[in-house]
Amino acid sequence: MRVLLLDTENTYDEGWARALGVQTSFLSYAQPEYLQLSYEYLLSAINLDEFDLVILDSLAASVPKEEMEANMEQWQRGLAARLNNKGIRVINAALNQVEKRKKPAPAIVFVNQIRKTMGDMYTPSETIPGGEGQKYHASVHLEFRPGKPEEDGGEMYAHNLRWKIVKNKTNGIKGSGEFLIYLKNYGLNKKGSTNEMEQVIDVGLRLNIIGGSKSWLEFNGEKYHGTLKLQKYFIDNPEMYANVRAAVVQGIKDNS
Repeated sequence: MRVLLLDTENTYDEGWARALGVQTSFLSYAQPEYLQLSYEYLLSAINLDEFDLVILDSLAASVPKEEMEANMEQWQRGLAARLNNKGIRVINAALNQVEKRKKPAPAIVFVNQIRKTMGDMYTPSETIPGGEGQKYHASVHLEFRPGKPEEDGGEMYAHNLRWKIVKNKTNGIKGSGEFLIYLKNYGLNKKGSTNEMEQVIDVGLRLNIIGGSKSWLEFNGEKYHGTLKLQKYFIDNPEMYANVRAAVVQGIKDNS
């Protein structure tokens, strides 16, 4: 997969990307100076047919050119929202034209932030920078929030992220859950991994594919003290893990 990352946050770390499993040899990287230039890059990527995925990180950090050229006392009210709404409409039109020519169009991912508002009790307590119009143009809207970090001896070794499918126009499936991203090697888990096996066990418990609880798990007539013991069993018996994983995936589909 050929990927273009437009990094206006200036937070890209190649070492961390590799730890997460990104094949950086297939990743192109650019830092647009202002918001309008980000959309120009996006349009070029769509029309050139050189990328399968384009990521803009993020809309919150993308500054309109007019704001950069103005002094600090000038107030450009609603400028970013108007530009984003126009830009996303143009992007959608460009993607439709590519599909009409029966060519593969790249997937476009806009990363944004959730901000608290300063309104009263009758207004929403949260908003997103760059205008609410982004929500209406999106085919899929995913929301990520930090959960309780995983610690050992007071030292954090993993982020706990909660996710939710807020909107899905592609197939209607919605859901929510959480997963860990390991910040360093810990037990059987490598730095940057999300530990799919641990997630399969967790969902398997909820679907009664695996018995017991997280403290004592029951599987295939045997008991395991903690998920780590069961993970070791699955590592030694990959065919059993494949069967459990398939059952979990089917269970998720049946309950969607």
